[in-house]
Amino acid sequence: MKDILKSLFLACLIVGALTSCTQQKPTVEEEVLIGAFTNIITAETYDKMCNSGEIVTKRPTKDLNINWYGNQQTIVALIAAPMRRRFPKDTPDKSLERILEIRGNIASKSQSLLEDRGCDSPEAIRMGKILDLYTKMPPWSLHSMILEEVKKRGGVMTELTEEEQKLPNPG
Repeated sequence: MKDILKSLFLACLIVGALTSCTQQKPTVEEEVLIGAFTNIITAETYDKMCNSGEIVTKRPTKDLNINWYGNQQTIVALIAAPMRRRFPKDTPDKSLERILEIRGNIASKSQSLLEDRGCDSPEAIRMGKILDLYTKMPPWSLHSMILEEVKKRGGVMTELTEEEQKLPNPG
């Protein structure tokens, strides 16, 4: 139960960072995407701290980590559209800055948690399982899973425009 509460707290912090400059309540889409983004960044931090970066610091290869990189790009691409809608005056560079700031906050909190609890803690084990999932799951499956979760919660996914698709990957 503690793990779930910590995950929810971390997700709330991240949603807060995304929505801090507006008075709008986060949409279902934003909540689901921030959850996925939080998961992939915590898994990346776990790999770097507890697994010598064996997955996330190596060049993409079919046998090792191609799905990892594809999933990371998928989540960043999906999160770009609602961010552009929430902050329409932002340039693509400013949107990228926001994503990098959120990413940094997640990584910092995850790193602190791993430093405090260790790589054998229940939290670290959960992060390792998420790493394993994102390494094995093809990006199209993750995308489908996100779409289904948003729909199940009564939300709608924002379509990316051509301009939004130009947002570079912060990885």
